[in-house]
Amino acid sequence: VGYVGRVATGSAFSGAEASVSERQRAESRKWRAALRAAALFTLPAFAVAIVLPHTPLRAPLLAELAQGVSLQAVLLFLLCAPVQFWIGAPFYRSAVASLRHGSASMDVLVSLGTLAAFVYSALSIALAFSAPPPAEGEEREPPAHFFETSAMLVTFVLLGRTLEAAAKGEASDAVQRLISAHPAQALLCLPDGPAWREQLVDSKLLHVGDVS
Repeated sequence: VGYVGRVATGSAFSGAEASVSERQRAESRKWRAALRAAALFTLPAFAVAIVLPHTPLRAPLLAELAQGVSLQAVLLFLLCAPVQFWIGAPFYRSAVASLRHGSASMDVLVSLGTLAAFVYSALSIALAFSAPPPAEGEEREPPAHFFETSAMLVTFVLLGRTLEAAAKGEASDAVQRLISAHPAQALLCLPDGPAWREQLVDSKLLHVGDVS
């Protein structure tokens, strides 16, 4: 006789899937924009912290500005602060929401790790500025700082979120293409006395219990 139709309103299901797919694409665009913004600050910070000290710019970069604080430390603070508190703000909001619900998500770990590096570095520089001047003939130890570590951690997490959102978007698009591949029309079998009569109808008009 045929198969029993199971589609009641195909357009509603397709519309829901289209909405999910659009949300996935919007999320992917959001993470890509955040990654690009973070890279604009993190790549120069990486150069200042790792690359330039091995070039002829080492001397001016590590030159003391005041109280043992170098130009490198000031540049890293200025480059990494936007990544930490502006671009990384969604991690903090998510971490606070998780803690309010009594759980610890990955965003809590990211927030704690990056804040620890940044706050320690900021306090180290602040203490250097407030320290008394060294005795005559005594050399001042430059303050330790790890600003670039926090910025790079945020950027790497953003890279992971971007790749994850892209994979979800591709999977959602594949499901949407699979759903849209169903036939537009179907042969509906209608009882006609002892026999069956076939009628070509729109597949969206099938109801549960129809024989097609």
